[in-house]
Amino acid sequence: MQEMAEAAYSLAPSASSHTLASPLNIHVTQRSHACRASTEVWRIPELVTLIASECLAPWDKSALAALACLARVNKITSSPALSVLYSDIRGNLLNLLSILSPIAPSDSGLAFTRPLEKSDWNRFLKYTRLVKKIKFSHKKDFVYAPEIFSVMDASRPSIILFPSLRSLSGRNLSPSMEQMYRFLFNLGMVCLDVDRWTPPLRLLQNIRMTSHSLKKLELGDPFPNQSTGLDLLTHNELIALVPELVLIEDISIPSSFVTTVVFDMLCQKKHLRNLRASHSNVPHKDSFEYTYTFPQFGFPSLQSVAMRDQSTEPHRHLSIYTENPTLTSFEISFGGHPNLRSVQEYMTTLSSMFTGIQDLTIWGNVRTEVNGIPNSSGVFSMLRPLLFLPRMRYFCLDNVCPMSLEDHHIDEIARAWPALEYFSFCGEIPYRAGQTQLTLSCLLSFAEHCRDLDSLTLAIDACLPPPRSPKDPTLFASPDITVNLAYSPINDPSSVAFFLADVVPRTGTVTFELGNIWASFESPRVKKWEEVEVLVKKIHKASARAVRREVEDSSVSDRNSMYASSDTDSDD
Repeated sequence: MQEMAEAAYSLAPSASSHTLASPLNIHVTQRSHACRASTEVWRIPELVTLIASECLAPWDKSALAALACLARVNKITSSPALSVLYSDIRGNLLNLLSILSPIAPSDSGLAFTRPLEKSDWNRFLKYTRLVKKIKFSHKKDFVYAPEIFSVMDASRPSIILFPSLRSLSGRNLSPSMEQMYRFLFNLGMVCLDVDRWTPPLRLLQNIRMTSHSLKKLELGDPFPNQSTGLDLLTHNELIALVPELVLIEDISIPSSFVTTVVFDMLCQKKHLRNLRASHSNVPHKDSFEYTYTFPQFGFPSLQSVAMRDQSTEPHRHLSIYTENPTLTSFEISFGGHPNLRSVQEYMTTLSSMFTGIQDLTIWGNVRTEVNGIPNSSGVFSMLRPLLFLPRMRYFCLDNVCPMSLEDHHIDEIARAWPALEYFSFCGEIPYRAGQTQLTLSCLLSFAEHCRDLDSLTLAIDACLPPPRSPKDPTLFASPDITVNLAYSPINDPSSVAFFLADVVPRTGTVTFELGNIWASFESPRVKKWEEVEVLVKKIHKASARAVRREVEDSSVSDRNSMYASSDTDSDD
């Protein structure tokens, strides 16, 4: 193409032979310049790398095929394309290992078909040095014979096989893969995410090979069933590992691993920003003590915390001795059926010291009814300490059973949290009539006091008559707000639709979703809410038409007045 462009350019008449260039000559010249420019692009490695990076989508086979084709074009494009193609290995390491030697099925799984030679390693290392990220799962992808890694370990050169590897993610790891860590774990790795490893795999000991460079560590639940708990050796391995995580910024470990000793070690990490005690099916063992003590000068950089407490009295496990101005996000899961009083004391401790919290998520297994009667005052007493967190932007509370509040409780919450952007209260539970005392009127408090609210999810009892009706100025301020009433109890779809149409902007969304299969049942309640949704859209459409007609009528009236005024001036 370049030769053709140059030929076309050479045939074009020079500017000295003609006073004015013809349109044809201009077109040929422009085309030749364009061809030259497009050719020059592929001679600049930095631009080729940029183009190849835009093609990278490890989950898209067509994108990977495009990169492979680009790598075969010529020597100039090959190197940048290969560096991008092999930078992110997802799902299956078969293609990568096949570069080392042909692989075929054997009695114990996939294995090399011949001995490994020095030339094989020289070829293999050209590609492994390009790998920056690996994500795999043994259950789906690792059907290899155990000896495949033994052979690699015995014949490999004494250098780091993956010198550029910075991120490793693995699922369902087995003890047969332990030798593989000698290839993958090295000082320089920044992110490590491992979930579901099978004992007796000593994963935590292997992690120590890369602990000094890790900034992000995610450890999922290692145990295959609930009958196994944290053993003493694993606990000691964790105690030995944590002090070596000198650069750690983000850490997530199973909640059953967070003993008092481990938590006290973590609080000394000066770079730690995010701490997550992830959900675990395995409860704490009685042989391990666990408390969450935030000491003075502890966690100097902490921004977010996610914790889980499976006891009946979680407030006894939380102690905070100093304010933490950097902490803005907190998540707590109560799994031990605590009572309202214990949760209230927990919230009092939390809000009195962590006054900068803006995002709060509560997952509960809290029993709130008294003899089958909703305990609205008890639930609000539990939440009242949180009203001293004036910066609250995101609040989500979900419980295994319905919780009740009253309209005036919502009014106090809305006044206390004027910066609220997201509010969700028990939106995953199918309420029955009488299980909550909230009415449609509670929406007015949010509309009046929370002007930044973008998303609102809560269950009400739409069967109850609302004590307050919308006034003309009462409207949610956000034009794109989503109001989700989660298939609440309802009698009259028409009255509910008119109320909602008055407070939700025409550009907003009124929905009735429930994160539960119950919502898909063919029940009369579902049909009524579907009718509400249709009616709200019709009312908004009719309202918009009325406004448009009013504007048009006003414009016609203004024009008539103008013409009348002009006629009067002419007569004068």
